[in-house]
Amino acid sequence: MVIHERTKADFNAAAMKLCIGDYKGALADYDKIIEANPKLAEAYVNRAIAREMAGYIDGAISDCGRAIELNPKDAGAYAARALLYGLAGKLKDAIADSDIAIELEPKRGKTYVDRAIIKSQLGDCKGAILDCDRAIELGSGDARAYNSRAFAKYNLGDYKGVISDLDKTIELNPQNAMAHNYRGNAKCWLSDYEGAITDWAIAIRINPDLKGELQTRIDELKRNIKNRN
Repeated sequence: MVIHERTKADFNAAAMKLCIGDYKGALADYDKIIEANPKLAEAYVNRAIAREMAGYIDGAISDCGRAIELNPKDAGAYAARALLYGLAGKLKDAIADSDIAIELEPKRGKTYVDRAIIKSQLGDCKGAILDCDRAIELGSGDARAYNSRAFAKYNLGDYKGVISDLDKTIELNPQNAMAHNYRGNAKCWLSDYEGAITDWAIAIRINPDLKGELQTRIDELKRNIKNRN
C-alpha cells in the first residue's frame, strides 16, 4: 500500500510524541491514521507499540492481531505480539508467535533473543541458550543476547559460562547493575569471594536500590573470610 505524504507526517508526529512520553497524543495520531487508512497494517503495529508503552497490553495485542490479519507475512507483527504475550504472562502464545516470526524471517536475530527469554521463563534453559547462540551467530551480539544466555546458564549451574557471558554483557553495557550482581553470584559459587564482593559493590554503586540485599551479602562474606583467616 502506498502511504500518502500526510500519513507519513502523522507517523512522524506520533513517533515524536512517543519519544517525549506523550502517549495520549501519540495514540490520538495513530487513531487518526487508522481512521484514514483502515487497511494499513503498519499503523496497527505502531499503535500497538504506543498502547504497550501506555500500559494497554490487551489493546496492543488486539492491534497486532489486526495487523497480522491484514498482512499474515509480517514477521515484525508476530514478534511484537510475542513480546506482548510475554508481558501478559501468556508464555506459550509468546513462543508460538516467536516461532512464526522466525519461520517468516529466520535471520531476525532479535526474535531469537526474545524467544530465549520466554524459554528461560518456561524452564527450557537449554533451548534458550541455543536461541542466544543463533542470535549471536547472526550478528545480534548485543548485550541482551549475552545477558539472556548468561541467565539461562546460571539456572543450569554453569557458573564459568555465566561469568564469560556477563563479561561480554558488561563490556557492551557497563552500567548493567544486574549483570554485575549475577556475575558476583557466579563468582561466589566458584569461591572467588573477592571478585564477588567487587561486583556486588559495583552493582550497588550503579543501582543504590540493591544496597539492602547486596550489602548484607558483602558483610556476611567478609566476616566468613575473616573467620577463615
